[in-house]
Amino acid sequence: TGFLDDTWEFDGVNWVQIVPAAAPAPRRWSAMVFDPTLGKCVLFGGSALGTAFFGDTWTWDGATWLQLAPAASPGPRARGWLEYDTIRNRALYFGGKNSTANTALADTWSWNGTTWTLLPTATLPGWNGGSGLIAYGMAFDPRRNRMVLVGGTRTTASVSDATYEFDGADWLLRGAGSL
Repeated sequence: TGFLDDTWEFDGVNWVQIVPAAAPAPRRWSAMVFDPTLGKCVLFGGSALGTAFFGDTWTWDGATWLQLAPAASPGPRARGWLEYDTIRNRALYFGGKNSTANTALADTWSWNGTTWTLLPTATLPGWNGGSGLIAYGMAFDPRRNRMVLVGGTRTTASVSDATYEFDGADWLLRGAGSL
């Protein structure tokens, strides 16, 4: 009937519940990644029950949640992906779904540990007449210096079977029809 706002850590053998003084509001479909430069996990966005979406940024240092107040952010959304780029020392957030238009988005943001920056790209992965992607997979390939995004669905209920790579400046379509 609702979401929990508990925090758990895995010590390699067991899950241990941590009870910090403050924590993000209960949510689902948020994005979280470990930032090795900060030495902390970064959490962004998500949604509550109903139509409430979050656009907040939090860090977790193993003991304390801290809500940050960056000057800009991707805005309230859920179901995007946040992945760390170890070559450029930044996290990349792509897409998601917002509450305003109930639409899957296709914008790309970077997080450098203190600031969100919109990265204008000529190619918008999955873009199909006004709808981007949700429910896709994304990982950084350090050997090839590329962020790789594969699959996903659109709010128009169509499925993307494409593979895209982000080279640090733009998304490049690398394959379609293989899934």
